[in-house]
Amino acid sequence: EVTSEILASLPPGVTSLVIEDFTKVFLEQGELTRALGRFHFSVRHPVRLLCFAVTLRDVSRDHLLEFIGPRAAEKVLFNPYEAAS
Repeated sequence: EVTSEILASLPPGVTSLVIEDFTKVFLEQGELTRALGRFHFSVRHPVRLLCFAVTLRDVSRDHLLEFIGPRAAEKVLFNPYEAAS
């Protein structure tokens, strides 16, 4: 598991972490952003996703797409029912 407590306990020379999968990461957004800047993460069992079904609240579609970038944007499905119609 990756928690803020675990990250704080790591020695200063540690620059890489190997995790089983991303279900083992328990960090708030700011903590994750800092961890990604400090460590190189490798995932032992990556999950291959076809898409992300996204429900937006208090954020625009354009803002989300800008934030995640074009590569991830290709995988976003904003309304799963749109694909079925």
